[in-house]
Amino acid sequence: MEPFLLKIQNGSILEGIGLWLRNLKKKFDGVEECAICYSVISDRNFTFPRMQCRVCKKRFHHDCMYRFFQTSRNPTCPLCRSLFFPSPN
Repeated sequence: MEPFLLKIQNGSILEGIGLWLRNLKKKFDGVEECAICYSVISDRNFTFPRMQCRVCKKRFHHDCMYRFFQTSRNPTCPLCRSLFFPSPN
């Protein structure tokens, strides 16, 4: 049986939604939100924040970082301003 499937047999819709919400919270427990968009799941490609700053350790969605780098034209972390990518030396 799929643990996140919403089933309502002998309960109200509100009980079913409450159960679904509790299961959803368990699924994302411990997943850090993106420090740019403040969302756990990207609204563009439904991914978790996977890019991590080497200094402050904050995580970002790839799409959020791409847009940040395009608009800022600066390869630094949006939070701590350290270089996000190592130099190619």
